[in-house]
Amino acid sequence: MISTKFDYIFAGFGLSGMSLLYELSKDSYFAQKEVLIIERDAKKENDRTWSFWTDVDHDFLHLANKSWRKGVFYALDGTTIPLVLNTYSYYTIEGIDFYNFILNHCKQFKNITWIQDSVNSISDDGVVVTSQKEFIGELVFRSYFDKAYFSSQKSNYFLWQHFYGYVIKTPQVSFDELEFTLMDYRFSDKKRTNFFYVLPYAKNEALVEFTEFSAQLYTSEEYKQKLEDYIRNVLKISDYTIIQKEYNAIPMSDFQLDMRVSKHVLNIGSLAGYVKPSSGYAFTRTLERNKRLAQGILQKDPSIADKLDSFKVYKAFDNAILYLMQYEKVHGGLVFASLFKKLNADFVFKFLDEKSSPLELFRIMLSSPKKWEFIKYFLKRKGK
Repeated sequence: MISTKFDYIFAGFGLSGMSLLYELSKDSYFAQKEVLIIERDAKKENDRTWSFWTDVDHDFLHLANKSWRKGVFYALDGTTIPLVLNTYSYYTIEGIDFYNFILNHCKQFKNITWIQDSVNSISDDGVVVTSQKEFIGELVFRSYFDKAYFSSQKSNYFLWQHFYGYVIKTPQVSFDELEFTLMDYRFSDKKRTNFFYVLPYAKNEALVEFTEFSAQLYTSEEYKQKLEDYIRNVLKISDYTIIQKEYNAIPMSDFQLDMRVSKHVLNIGSLAGYVKPSSGYAFTRTLERNKRLAQGILQKDPSIADKLDSFKVYKAFDNAILYLMQYEKVHGGLVFASLFKKLNADFVFKFLDEKSSPLELFRIMLSSPKKWEFIKYFLKRKGK
């Protein structure tokens, strides 16, 4: 019979839950705890791909099915901007490979219980109610995603980063496997910020994806039409097999829930601002925050949850980008084109990782389109 009381309960077990458990499990202290994982999905399907850049090694790089040191950015006006990476590399990891690694890692711990179920509610005192039972956690990590938590009524600026993609395979050579397309804005809507990107795994296989930043989502048929038009008319590929499909929508907002809900409940992942609002990237950001969170938990430092948020200067930049895009004052494609054109890729990636110096931040602002309006709004938000 499954116990009802646990030291740790993971309510939702995606990237944020898995990486936090992994970090906690590195300490012998973890094996003394009773741990419950509640996740509605079996995690046996390749439902997503994580792409990211990094200049440091970490525990999951061996899972990458491809990496690149050379890329390309296509601007709205058709300009081609080469991206040469020096200290950074760009990687992609398939969801199923990450899931399998973590699930196999969990098997070595007899103190971990897994149930496949949906979470209905979590109270501040650590009571977790599922569709079948109630559990009590000394510390509950809530990461299951509910779009109801995010709405335009709760924020000044709110957009979805939504994407739809295919992994395709062709009978002939169709791609340069040494070069990835970070963003292709040549066929972007003039008002909405949307683009395509291409990650070539081989000369005849690639992930091709459509991404948009907007308040409204599309129907499946609309996504399909946009993606297939790009493959046919831009990539000039008519004969291909779809190996995999993926779709997701990520909230990008100046609103986020507090990480600390109560003494017994912590928000992690998208709920706690792990996704960078201005770019939508989350993989390395999640790993870094959870590494620090795990250290705080193991050291019994309850204040750690209040120290993991972005510095005000970066939050102000993200809010400025959301403001400019939501009110169509500047196309998102112009922002990134300007940065990559005037500054090298490593410089921009370092900034998006929130590791820039004050002088480097000033250079970023001066390289932005409509820079004086941007700087004015940035300073306004920074003061809040």
